[in-house]
Order: sequence, then structure tokens, then C-alpha cells
Amino acid sequence: MSFDPTILVMSCRGNSRLNDFLELCSLNKCLRALIKLTISLNEIHSKGVMHGDLKMDNVMIQNEHDPRNFTVNIIDFGLAESLGANRRIYRKRSCHYPPESHYPGKASSSFDVYSLGDIIHHTCEMLAYIGCPEDLISLAQLMKKDEEKQRPNLTFVIKSLSKILEDNMTDGEDSGESLIQWIARWVSKMKVQGMKFLG
Repeated sequence: MSFDPTILVMSCRGNSRLNDFLELCSLNKCLRALIKLTISLNEIHSKGVMHGDLKMDNVMIQNEHDPRNFTVNIIDFGLAESLGANRRIYRKRSCHYPPESHYPGKASSSFDVYSLGDIIHHTCEMLAYIGCPEDLISLAQLMKKDEEKQRPNLTFVIKSLSKILEDNMTDGEDSGESLIQWIARWVSKMKVQGMKFLG
């Protein structure tokens, strides 16, 4: 039996979206999640597939309460293309689509690299309150270069993220507060100082 177009069957994996997951993570756990996400994307590319719509909402986390053994799953392959095939022209404007998405071209891994860079960029914004490594910001900027050829490959991204994690390792497994913990501490501090909050 054959299908045209190709049909992809996936099980539902994970009950936490990446954005919600990262809000509860320390820096180290955020970096581990990004490494696992990059490895998952690299595996997709190794099968000859460009995802084409990689964003926070299309990444699910399974076993999110396990500091090391949580899994990162990429979902929603509705815009996927075979690498090297003529790529669709994207009419919709979105920050996770690279500039070339609006023009005719070939499906390439660098398309997804740009989108992954956008995820890392948003992660940096979330980490700004608790301290985001400059190297992570620089990596996101490199991945979001307008010119396809200037973007790094995923092997480089994995090595860079691993180095950033190594450089920021602390004595505790996941010492350091998450964004949610920081907000809770800040609100408590403001209440002590007499500020009132709605709700």
C-alpha cells in the first residue's frame, strides 16, 4: 500500500509544551532541553526531512519532572518537506520562519536551524531574569542569520550548547532558580515592601 502524499503516523508523546516546561527550569535544565531538542532535530534531518514549522508549540516534553531523563519530542509535521525538494512558499509571516521562506527554493536543514535559533532566542529572553550566558545569546544570533550559508550546522549547535552547559555547571544537579521561582521571590519581596498586586 502506498500513499500520495506521504502519511506520517505518530503517537501522542508528552504532556508539557516546551514553553511551559522552560518556565519551571533552572539554567542547566534549560540547556539540557535545548541539547535534546537539537539532537531530535538532527535525527529528523538524518532521515531526509525538513520540519518546516519548528516552534515552541511544536515541541512536547515527556517525564518533565525527571531532571535528566525527560524526553523532548518534535510534533506537527504538517509543513514537512523532503530535503532537497522544491519547498513551498510561506505566505504567513512569523518570526520563526527564515527570510527565504517567502521565496521559491529548496528544502534545507538551515531552514530548521533558523527556527531552532528562534526557540533559543526566546529561551534567552526567559532566562534574562535569572542570568542568560552571553554565549547562548551569540549562538541564537548566529543561527538566525539572514543568509542561509552563514548559519551553523546542527553538529556545531550541539557542541556549542554542550560547552555552554559545561561552563555553567554548578555543584547541585539543578541548583539555581527557575523563572517561576524568581517571579515568586520578587512578588514576595515587593509585598514585604508594601506594594499591592491585583488578583
